[in-house]
Amino acid sequence: MKRSILAVAFASASMLANAAVLDLSTFVVSGSGTTSSLLASITGTTTLAGNVTGLTSFSWKFTTPDYIPFNDYSFFTTSSGTTNLSSVGDLGNVVGGVSSTGWKTFTFANAYTGQLIFGVKDVQDAQLPSELQIAVAPVPEPETYALMGVGLVGLLAARRRKAN
Repeated sequence: MKRSILAVAFASASMLANAAVLDLSTFVVSGSGTTSSLLASITGTTTLAGNVTGLTSFSWKFTTPDYIPFNDYSFFTTSSGTTNLSSVGDLGNVVGGVSSTGWKTFTFANAYTGQLIFGVKDVQDAQLPSELQIAVAPVPEPETYALMGVGLVGLLAARRRKAN
């Protein structure tokens, strides 16, 4: 029984040691923006580029004070091509206000490894710059999961012992 508990703990730790961690502070901003390890914000006509390994998802929010015909938009690019996230046209024509998508999550069909570029494009003007925010959830340390796994196995063993 003790061996199986240790085996589960080590297997959990080794699997989770390979969990993807996206550190946005390592990304390069070309234009106007700020980055920290878990949150980045870019405005105007700006890109944010970096490399990722095994990324499965990210959260994003597009906010704009602009209106049609100034169809600002946000996007990301991978080795497979460019994906549009949102635009002024998607949010509707708001004059004198601010539109936002709210926080959304993009999930890759398969874990992505390679260069990832986020961008926001200010179309035809610079007076009302749009903003794209990118956020990543912190990934717990593998030891945390291993400890949780050992605890769960211990609870199951105690329950089994009590049933007998």
